[in-house]
Amino acid sequence: RDGGSRGSYGGGGRDGGGYGGGGQERVQSEDTIFVQGIPTDSTEEDISQFFGSIGVIKMDKRANKPKIFIYTDRNTGAPKGECTVTYDDPIAAQSAVQWFNGNEMNGQSIKVSMATVRA
Repeated sequence: RDGGSRGSYGGGGRDGGGYGGGGQERVQSEDTIFVQGIPTDSTEEDISQFFGSIGVIKMDKRANKPKIFIYTDRNTGAPKGECTVTYDDPIAAQSAVQWFNGNEMNGQSIKVSMATVRA
């Protein structure tokens, strides 16, 4: 009855990552950025140093390390060149998008946007 919502699952957008979303709504995160195009040999330490230059990266208290998640290929386990970085402060996250989007990390052009999370 709601009209044209057929086929609008998962939001798509990120390289076919939208399948199986089953109508979960995604909302923009306040304090987390999504980064595409990072060198695939980047470590959490590299990412922490690079993105930490604009603001304090939130610490994962359980793991006792910065809240950085590097995406890997589900089949091969190889890094996909994508990650999320969570800042202590939402303003730092917004500044990171403005500052780093379209810039280079170790010679590779990167795309930075606010991450989306399941509502």
